[in-house]
Amino acid sequence: MHYLAEIVPKPPFHQLMMNGYYKLIDNKLIFLLFIAIMLDIGTGLLKSLVQKSTQGKPHSTKGIIGVLKHMTVFFSIVVIYPYFDIQGLSVYVDSFVLAVISTYAISIAENWGQAKLPGYQYLSKYLAKLQDDYDGRTNSEKLTDILNELKNENKK
Repeated sequence: MHYLAEIVPKPPFHQLMMNGYYKLIDNKLIFLLFIAIMLDIGTGLLKSLVQKSTQGKPHSTKGIIGVLKHMTVFFSIVVIYPYFDIQGLSVYVDSFVLAVISTYAISIAENWGQAKLPGYQYLSKYLAKLQDDYDGRTNSEKLTDILNELKNENKK
């Protein structure tokens, strides 16, 4: 078998990459990633349509930036996937894609809950963004606010 490998030349790298791109058409994880991204965009838009505050309502800048982020994630994965596959490291890129899909699943659940769609009460027990005490600020931002309040009280 070793002798035969020396007789049959290995295809050039660019052909291996093109074959990898063709194989992505039938890749179930890539398809699932695409569906997750579409659901995230859809539930995000739905959430923004039912928002009461002006800050949560849809506007073109936020929408374009969001779509560009989704496109960057998707196309980055599509570009690197065949390379890892050729190197025999597809298990690592599959794991990464699953992690990205799970992140999108959390985002979809958050959008679902913020839009108050059926079942959102169940989700609110597990997701920070859906809990009453969530304000979206980091601990350092909260600490800065507390310190500023103390400074203002001392000045009085």
